[in-house]
Amino acid sequence: MKIVATLTSKGQVTAPKTVRRTLGLTKGDGIEFTVHKGHVHLRAV
Repeated sequence: MKIVATLTSKGQVTAPKTVRRTLGLTKGDGIEFTVHKGHVHLRAV
């Protein structure tokens, strides 16, 4: 699955509905970002 989101002027990104649904994310949930060799991985925490 490849989904593109836009970065705002404040550096914020909205997780698209498809991603939120796939990860089971709801309001207030945490997301962990891991950067490795030029790639970013995210997961629900």
